[in-house]
Amino acid sequence: MSKRQISPTQLALFSRSPIIGAWWEELHQTDPNRAPKPETDSLNKLLCDSGIEHEKLLIKSLIAEGKSVDLRSGSLNQSGYVSTIEAMEKGYDFIHQASLQNDELRGVADLLARIDKPSKLGDWSYVPIECKLSSHPKPIYLVQACAYCEMLEPILGKRPEHFKLYLGGQKFLEEPDGFCTQDFWSWYLKIRERYRDFLNAFDADQPPNHEPGDHGHWGTFIEEELQKERDLMLVAGMRQSQRNKLRAKGISTIDALAAIPADQLQPPQKNGEPAFSVPGMDPPVLLRLRDQAEIQIQPSQANGKPAFSVRPLDQQAKGLKMLPKPDQGDVWFDMEGYPNPLTGKKLEYLFGACYRDQERPSKPQFKSWWAHDQETEGEAFSDFVQWVEKRRQSQIYPDLHVYHYASYEKTALGNLASRHQIHQSLIDQWLRDELLVDLYPIVRNGLLLGAPSYSIKKVEQLYQTNSREEAVTNAADSVVLYAEWIKSGEPKDVGFGPGHSKRLWDLEKYNEKDCQSTAQLHDFLLQQPIMEDISPRLNKWEEGGDIENKDGKKVQYEKALEIAARSLLNEIPKHLKDEKAIGSRGMSWEVQKLLAQLIDFQEREGKVEWWEFHNRKGMSVEEREVDTEVIHAAKFEFKKDLTTQSKGYVYSFSNDQPLKLTARAGQNSRFALAPLMEKEGRLLPNEELRKSKKKVFDLEGVLDENHPNRITLKLSTRKLNELKRLGTSALPRYCDLILMPKQIYKRMLGNLVRQAQGWVDEHKPLPAAMQHLLDRRSIPALISLNAQVREQPSRTSSLLEEFLATAEGVTFSLQGPPGTGKTTVTADLIARLVQQGKRVAVSSQGHEAINSLLKGVESQLNSSSLEALVVKLSSSISESADQKFFSGTSVQALQENAIHSEPKVLGATVFSLVKETFCDAPFDLLVIDEAGQVSLSNLLYMSQCARNILLVGDQQQLSQPNRAKHPDNSGLSCLDYVMSGEPVVPPDQGVFLASSWRMPPMLTEIVSELFYRSELQPVLANADNKVFWRGREQGLIFESVEHSNKGSLSEEEVEWIAALVEDLQGQPYQRVQQRNGELVLHKGELGPRDILITSPYNLQVNRLEERLGGKARCGTVDRFQGQQAPVAIHSLTASDGDSAPRGLTFVLDPNRLNVAISRAQCLSIVVGSPQLATGISSSIEGAKQLNRLCRIMNVNAYKS
Repeated sequence: MSKRQISPTQLALFSRSPIIGAWWEELHQTDPNRAPKPETDSLNKLLCDSGIEHEKLLIKSLIAEGKSVDLRSGSLNQSGYVSTIEAMEKGYDFIHQASLQNDELRGVADLLARIDKPSKLGDWSYVPIECKLSSHPKPIYLVQACAYCEMLEPILGKRPEHFKLYLGGQKFLEEPDGFCTQDFWSWYLKIRERYRDFLNAFDADQPPNHEPGDHGHWGTFIEEELQKERDLMLVAGMRQSQRNKLRAKGISTIDALAAIPADQLQPPQKNGEPAFSVPGMDPPVLLRLRDQAEIQIQPSQANGKPAFSVRPLDQQAKGLKMLPKPDQGDVWFDMEGYPNPLTGKKLEYLFGACYRDQERPSKPQFKSWWAHDQETEGEAFSDFVQWVEKRRQSQIYPDLHVYHYASYEKTALGNLASRHQIHQSLIDQWLRDELLVDLYPIVRNGLLLGAPSYSIKKVEQLYQTNSREEAVTNAADSVVLYAEWIKSGEPKDVGFGPGHSKRLWDLEKYNEKDCQSTAQLHDFLLQQPIMEDISPRLNKWEEGGDIENKDGKKVQYEKALEIAARSLLNEIPKHLKDEKAIGSRGMSWEVQKLLAQLIDFQEREGKVEWWEFHNRKGMSVEEREVDTEVIHAAKFEFKKDLTTQSKGYVYSFSNDQPLKLTARAGQNSRFALAPLMEKEGRLLPNEELRKSKKKVFDLEGVLDENHPNRITLKLSTRKLNELKRLGTSALPRYCDLILMPKQIYKRMLGNLVRQAQGWVDEHKPLPAAMQHLLDRRSIPALISLNAQVREQPSRTSSLLEEFLATAEGVTFSLQGPPGTGKTTVTADLIARLVQQGKRVAVSSQGHEAINSLLKGVESQLNSSSLEALVVKLSSSISESADQKFFSGTSVQALQENAIHSEPKVLGATVFSLVKETFCDAPFDLLVIDEAGQVSLSNLLYMSQCARNILLVGDQQQLSQPNRAKHPDNSGLSCLDYVMSGEPVVPPDQGVFLASSWRMPPMLTEIVSELFYRSELQPVLANADNKVFWRGREQGLIFESVEHSNKGSLSEEEVEWIAALVEDLQGQPYQRVQQRNGELVLHKGELGPRDILITSPYNLQVNRLEERLGGKARCGTVDRFQGQQAPVAIHSLTASDGDSAPRGLTFVLDPNRLNVAISRAQCLSIVVGSPQLATGISSSIEGAKQLNRLCRIMNVNAYKS
């Protein structure tokens, strides 16, 4: 092994580029002449300079606070190391540029911070602080921080338990202590181990095969090498996964791909396979990439412009046919943004538009709107929107469109509307009406361009005669120049001379050039000869009304919510010094702002859902292929009878798609059909199926649980008649299926408006329990209650009953990790409250959780010989299923009009509890089960129904997904809001059920360490939970199975698990269980119900079921939440991060992994590829996920 000490920076580079970047860096370190250090570009130089300034500001603020700071030079020599230790021994509060080393590492820590924890130094210790300019933490920062923790360990006598990150925006993360070192240590040690192996095997004469990716400061150099090698990534639209498949087939260059004869990729006229194919790649995809490669290698035209061709007329359905009729009032739009590295915030600082007016109709004019802070950003955005609307509403330009290139502008407008909470309904209508026309997918689907990308800078070479000569020519230049303007102190006025800024003038000219280029591109497309045979796309607003048949009342409701939210925001003083100060409404300004953001939360979610849907409709074929909510290239297989009034059309699709959809989630989903036509082996967009200009043709689709690559579309007689009116009686042979927005929240809009207007216009107070929650008020009594629960877990429900006896207007949580009896405790608590004459409402995100808890309550009432009316408030849709669920119990499933007396316990969804019927707190307690899946906004509107609120759940299990980027904390679940980012509920905010009654101590301790900061404690009696077989009797086992290139199906793991099941079947086991309040030892032999097998992927689950033939229960993790078995086996399935559909973050999702491991009463087995641990993470959470995996893989090496 090399004796040269390495730096944390080198280790961090290895963590992000372990083969390529690390190799070139090692060559540079050992032979710099062969690998000179790459030059730093202007953007990275700006970031470096800003980083130095960032550190200086921190040091300045620390000194101003009276802290003692030792300023050092950061010398990497013996004198530097010794003097750093001397400074630590003197006990400085902070040590800047601290030189550290051990036998293998050496480096300079940005800062060391003194903390009051004993060490070899005395009563104090130190933790490293990494100062980084980025506004978001990155895994490479964690690697560097862990390296400094390693170097500090011999000096302190122990490894620092925490480290800190100080990021852009002058903020410390994870305050007050910082990041927990243990959350990353197993991952870090794995990186260290792999890097040692890398250095041992390093051969300076064996360079790696270059691949695209994140290679740190070697990135630009690697890109240049790939271009020299004529790599496949030169092909526009080529994805890494496609590149890998082509290289595996022996095709490694753009020229080799272009040389494949097109006829060899086309299937024969009659059924059959093409003469040439690539495993794992659909023939139409291969043909499309081959066509692109072919035009890219063609020589430029005689005038020097790149080669291009216009696709044939029958391929223009999503291309040039998407162009509306040109209008004299059309606008061509572009925006510039600046990610401020010091504040950590993104500023949209320039809105620009080209347009024609009546005075000068032949030459486009330019108009700009500037913003230099968050407040003026909102004003500029509003001014631009109102300017467009004024042109639209005039009698002159009612049919104008706003053209832009690529999705940034469209997405940014939506985000601005949400962030500033202005013009949300208007932007929503713009997007639904397709007023905004993105020319990128039109170009992508309508032309073939001989260039490595379809960026505007490449496309404009077709129609511009001169290259760009402005001071600013690309986005990176604009970021640098705007940063220089900020530092310069120049005026805000654009132009030359005194009182003006030349830098801003250059930026405006860059923006104007992009707007002009977009206008010229539009003209270029309209001038193509093929346009003579194409009719312009019709304007959607011509038909009147709102898209998807929204009635006037609902539109009015939406505006009412936006107006209510805006009213609250407008009351908040600008340039507020103290957000916690009490405002005119008796709440803090901070809470008033949050309330405003929560009021129209559902509308933000709903709008984004529609925006995403319309965006998917306009996507290119390539984009839809990788979208997680589009079933791409579905192929009709056969038809079957469903009922006398409907047929089922069964379609198949590729298993390789990274779909979020599951058989369970897709049962009641509707899909818009985007027809595809097959031509010479290619799948091309075809004409849309539309019921009208604004309504797409959609069908209900049910994914097949037994065949995860099949979906059945239901075609009723009514839908068949609709189809006939569209001129066809058959569904397309090929189509993309785009998930339709559900928008079920609209059923409660009227009640949301009633409550919101009551708070805002009538100044009604918030329900006391909700105000308590939003204020995050401490509940001191819970601290002692938590201690009692830990000491006497069997008394949990009675202790909670005693607490609630005197509680008034409080919200608190009950966090129940796996096996702690959360549902039993909650049901017992409700039964006890009923016995005291209290009324309780139960709600959750879905009917299943509500029904399960109600059944538990009924069981507890029966065991206490209590009679009480327990009702599930059913809808017309859920009533039948509810009645079936409660069959044989005394729980009644009734619609609202059938309830004639007051239930003691009422289960209902948010749609019911927001009604005026339940205002004025008719219930003593509202229990929210699975509260991690219920939005804070939904709780706000439900809180009217009860005096106190109990949030039950565990945020370390499955949680609430959001679509929109909600401001501040308004996108959190109600449980997330209480948890404040902690894995365990703060002791003054809720009760933590600390005793796991399910798992044996060995397994409990690992689950506790990985997910609950070691706060979950075992029940010692469970040490008797054992399986008597050839392997370990209890706890956790990792079974390493080597395989490669496997995604959602691994036959190797299927066979390995089949062998495990064979070994386990019929073997004796024993587990402790409660019976009549006493612990007894149950003994048995393992049968099919006693072995539970999970996987992240449906395809693997189905293959396991087929292979095992009923010898075990198999399902996805989501399916088995809340269930248990003596043995649980979890198949990770994917070979590595690159092979994993939906990425490592899906495979290693901590909530799913927690659920999967913790189902076991005796023995939990994780089966997986060891290569998963070599994955590269792009986020802090991803690094934590890899750390958990490394810990699980090394489970035998740790004392459990």
